Amino acid sequence: ALAAPHVIGLFCVVAFGSVLDVAAVQTEQPKPLDFDGELRMIGIANVASGLGGGFTGSYIFSQTIFSQRQNVRSALNGWVIAVGEFLLFLAPVDVLQFFPGFYVGGILAFFGIDIMLDWLVHSRIKVNPSEYVLLLVTFLLVMFLGVIQGCMAE
Repeated sequence: ALAAPHVIGLFCVVAFGSVLDVAAVQTEQPKPLDFDGELRMIGIANVASGLGGGFTGSYIFSQTIFSQRQNVRSALNGWVIAVGEFLLFLAPVDVLQFFPGFYVGGILAFFGIDIMLDWLVHSRIKVNPSEYVLLLVTFLLVMFLGVIQGCMAE
């Protein structure tokens, strides 16, 4: 009973994040995506992951967009990434320990700035005004209230 608010909050965060991920991929597509189909697939994958004791998740939309921009059209790209990540998972050591903290921090800061620019600046011309206001309100709520409380307040 005490976990119910956290589960509901997690559900809201994952659902809202998944909608944003699909929307991010849509901005780079020449043809409209089937939002319902995409979100159903994310839901099915999350249920399967949960039944196996795994974590929730969604698209790695940055990888999807990067691959599209590089004209990668083969499913081999996804398989290479999946196998590579699985091998890193099986590695007996923490691979990040070989990189200095400032390097990892710099990469994370770069990703954060890039995503923020995409969503807060570049998306303004790609979405209608009401969607952009929703995006800004969500950003501000998350910044001031935290991720779970900010998304639940939305």
